[in-house]
Amino acid sequence: MNRPILFILLCLLTLLSCISCENSREATLEGPTDVPFLDDQFSVTMPSGWSLMEDLNDVADLEMGSDSNNGYLIVIVDEKSDPSTLTLASHSQATRAHLKGEESNYRESLPEYLTIGPYHAVLYQLHRTVDESVYYYWHVTIETEKYYHQFLFWNVKEKLWRNEDDFASILNSFKSI
Repeated sequence: MNRPILFILLCLLTLLSCISCENSREATLEGPTDVPFLDDQFSVTMPSGWSLMEDLNDVADLEMGSDSNNGYLIVIVDEKSDPSTLTLASHSQATRAHLKGEESNYRESLPEYLTIGPYHAVLYQLHRTVDESVYYYWHVTIETEKYYHQFLFWNVKEKLWRNEDDFASILNSFKSI
């Protein structure tokens, strides 16, 4: 074989080997990652296999998901303008009303009241059909001193069990920084 061609082949093999090593290093470093949001005031832990996203919702303060599992989360934070007029329950009701819209095939569970760290929260499990697909949602409102945090997790119903543990781990990792 011609010496210059052999040299080029060796260089290419070395380069491919380095790229392969780098990719496997990234895979071993992959794991749960703390993700701050709202000017680094709060954070959640993003599970392995999830990534930050930018195209799920125009007003979300945080967007993440797992395309391989079809599981997604947006967090929308509302500042408490007058705490005496809005409660955890009324904020949850108002934000869930946006999900219901005109849909006739919409169901929601009874509220489940939670404590996440030092904060009060309310969770509703929702089902709705859009274009023949059934979507399953967790709608959670968390009340902190100055904010209401609306967590909206969703997936197609067929992927429910694949994402439920991730949904719970993200939710339970919520904290003030």
